[in-house]
Amino acid sequence: MESLLSGCEGIARSLGLAFNPRKCATLHVGVGGSALRTVFRLAGEDLPVMGEGDAYAHLGIPTGLRVEQTPYGDIGDLVADLEAVNASLLAPWQKIETVAVFLLPRLDFVLRGGAVRKAPLGEVDRALKRMVKGWLNLPQRASAEVVFIPPSRGGCGLPPLADLADVTAVAHAFRLLNAGDPVVARVARSALDSAVRSKIRREPTEDDIAAFLSGSLEGEFGRPSSSRVTFWSRIRSAALRSAGRLGFRRRWDATRGELALECRARGGRRVIVPPSARRQAVGRLRAAVSEHYSSVLAAKPDQGKVFDAASRHGASNCFMRNGKYL
Repeated sequence: MESLLSGCEGIARSLGLAFNPRKCATLHVGVGGSALRTVFRLAGEDLPVMGEGDAYAHLGIPTGLRVEQTPYGDIGDLVADLEAVNASLLAPWQKIETVAVFLLPRLDFVLRGGAVRKAPLGEVDRALKRMVKGWLNLPQRASAEVVFIPPSRGGCGLPPLADLADVTAVAHAFRLLNAGDPVVARVARSALDSAVRSKIRREPTEDDIAAFLSGSLEGEFGRPSSSRVTFWSRIRSAALRSAGRLGFRRRWDATRGELALECRARGGRRVIVPPSARRQAVGRLRAAVSEHYSSVLAAKPDQGKVFDAASRHGASNCFMRNGKYL
């Protein structure tokens, strides 16, 4: 590690850059998963040493050994800002646009890279549903799907954070396994193989990998899991929650020799995202979330008919996010 740090320092120096040791930290995990108090040096200074429970904020995500990654502070700030928008004199469509463009995207990176608890996200979702229904002059008993579906189909385009957490986690895992950097892809695949091997207690095949990532509970995949929570066990749990609603699953294509992602698309169709199109994963999965809530609303006998008519053309709903023709 010392030689690696020295090499990084030399490369940075050749580019005219310099590390700030006071803004760095090291975590040395030994055999058995314990944190070792090993001291490393950079730029002639000792780097701060992290122990178990210590966190380093990496792009807003608390990172460390056995660290709670749910950003309670950021979530609290988000709720406070939602209340401020709610109390403002903005027009309803401006409030919706403000939330969609400036507030909800704050948590995107944290949801993608961190292990975030669903309970705090649920509190944000409940507060947002209450406010948006008020902005639309809808009774609180009205269907919440109108908050979630896209503006082009008569909604506000504000999907639940709990769903976005699962979508971004699954898409992040897909991109890791198919990363352009072969080292990243190899490390991700090695950790995945280890997780599946631990689950089924034998060497996994490609079909086993696909079943694990799809959240399958059939046969040996239905065995009780160990108490150890890993990145891949969280991805499996996210897939299990999403499978029914989004039609999500992973499939092994033996002909192409690739592990693709499959989910529901508009009109009941299914779309397959190959590894070469990994950048489309988030967009496709978010579209599947929208399709799920659209179909739920359209099936409601007391509200679905109006929605079905209004969602046939985007011009019927252009006022939802830009205020045109009001």
